[in-house]
Order: sequence, then structure tokens, then C-alpha cells
Amino acid sequence: MIAFSLWRRSVVVVSAACAACISIGCSSNTSDEGTQTRKLASEEAPVCISATVGDGSSCTDHASLKMDLHALCEADGRVLTDLSNFVDCPNGNGVVSADYVCCAPSPADPNQDADCIYEALGDGTTCETEAAWEAIAAAHCSAQGRFVRGLGVAGDCANGGSSYAKLGCCLEPAPPPEPITCSHHPIGDGTACADDAAWTAEADAICAAEGRIIAELFLAADCPGGTSSFGKLACCNP
Repeated sequence: MIAFSLWRRSVVVVSAACAACISIGCSSNTSDEGTQTRKLASEEAPVCISATVGDGSSCTDHASLKMDLHALCEADGRVLTDLSNFVDCPNGNGVVSADYVCCAPSPADPNQDADCIYEALGDGTTCETEAAWEAIAAAHCSAQGRFVRGLGVAGDCANGGSSYAKLGCCLEPAPPPEPITCSHHPIGDGTACADDAAWTAEADAICAAEGRIIAELFLAADCPGGTSSFGKLACCNP
């Protein structure tokens, strides 16, 4: 997770199910870090979170700020969609605050990882430590034959724990293809002539004995009728 020791975050949650939130009531948590409305795991997760980062005096460069915010959004299972309203440092080298927006990827977003499922866990009331959430997330993803990617905890409990967390459960990436390896062989004795079909059959047998296939077959064509008395063979793995 990304921690900003000198940076404040004022968070505003934009929900896709505001009407449902109003009708049934949503719990909220107020702290020195600002006010955040959170949704229970049984409800639809917020689509976007808008926030301000910066304490108005400490400077950070634009590149580092953008990189940190990308990581912050990703840890919450979202993507950085907007970065604006920069307040420049007095010396002009960097910024002291900025506004940003993290949004859940759209199912139609081509940047969405098709091998991952992003979810929210927790009931919004029971507090767990970060270590406990790591174990809960690992068990949750493991039950689906997946691994945890981008676990983000809410940090909304008075004791520093969290009542909900968001995570991605992803499939293990496919193993890389085996590197191509080849063997090379001279064929023929330079005296006995054979046609192309005979040499091809002999080459097939040589490569098959190694679990390979013919990658290249060069025949000398040094005999009458275009036949050959020798050649060179390369066998490679499929």
C-alpha cells in the first residue's frame, strides 16, 4: 500500500447505487483524514473515488506524484482516470497538492485484465487487522483457483483495522513457451544416392528419435536425376 506521511486525502465517494444507499442508509466514518462514505460488501461497490492529495506546503515532483497515485488506485482495484487542479510549489519545482480520481475499470475497458476478478470483502462493521485481511483474501482467491493481486484495506476502524477490503483474484499467468533448441546432423556417405522422399523419411526418423521435427533439410543433388548422396539436417523442438 502507498502511505503519505505528509499528504492529506479528502475523499468523496461517487456511487453507482446512490438511490439504494439513501433508501437503506449507509454507514460512514469520520477521521482526521477526511470523510468517506463506504458501502457494505452486499451493496454495489463505489464506481469512483475523488480525492485531494497534498498538505499545501510539501513539494513533490509531477512524475513521482503520478506514479504513486497510479499505485494507490491499483491497490484499491481501480485505475487513475484524472489528475488535475495542481497547486505549484513556490519555487516551481513540483506541486504541493492536486486532485485525482480513481475509478473501477469498466467491463468493456480494453485495459481490464480478463484473467482477474475484482471484488470487495467485509461487512462494513467487523474490524480486522491487515494480516487477517491478507489471510482472508488468500483463502478467498485460492478457493477460486486464483491468487491475490492488489489488496487494499479501508483503514476505517478506530484501532487501525479495516471493516472491508478490495482485491483482485487473478489466474496464474501461462508459463512462457520453451525456448527453441535445435540439433544438426550430416546425412549420407557421399556415395549412395537416394531421392528426396527417401532422404526426407530418414530425416523424419532422426528428428523423431529426439522428440523434434525437421526444421531444415539441405540435399546436395549431386547424383543423376537430381538425387543426392549427402545432405545436412536441422532438427528443432516443435
